[in-house]
Formats: sequence, C-alpha cells, structure tokens
Amino acid sequence: MLHTGGNSGYQAANLAALLNGGARLILLGYDMMLGPNGERHHHPDHPGRNPDAKQLARWAGLFATIEGYDIVNCSRRSAIDCFPRADLEDVL
Repeated sequence: MLHTGGNSGYQAANLAALLNGGARLILLGYDMMLGPNGERHHHPDHPGRNPDAKQLARWAGLFATIEGYDIVNCSRRSAIDCFPRADLEDVL
C-alpha cells in the first residue's frame, strides 16, 4: 500500500521501495530541516502553506514507517535518522 507521509519526498521513497524488488534505495537531498538561513526549500517559498521546523521534524519521523527495505540515506545533511547513513561515493 502506498502511504503519503505528508510530503512528496516520502511518497517517492515509499513508491520506490514498493516497486524496486528489493534493490537498494539511496536517498539524496532528503534534509527535512530548515537551511542555514531558515530556507524551507531549495527554491523560494511557494504561495500558500510552507513547512515550518515542527512540520519538517514530523515528516522526518514518518520515514521510520517505511520498513523492511534496504534504504541508505546519502543526503549530506538530514534529520531522517531511521536509515543507515553513508557517503554516496561509498555506496556506489
């Protein structure tokens, strides 16, 4: 079953985990935290609601519900702590 996790990053990771047939899934750019200057995205804020630090922390915690898959978090900085962390060069 595809779960939403409240954000598109979770949805993409969940879908990839379900469809990849057991292959390793590598997360890149899954920071789930405000940037050094309070940035919420890698782009300017969009109209309407944008996540705050509390919402980002909640989303990061939901990644723990994607269990039973070989997932490695290779994001340079990330609040997601439920998967093993590694440098991308070491995983490839």
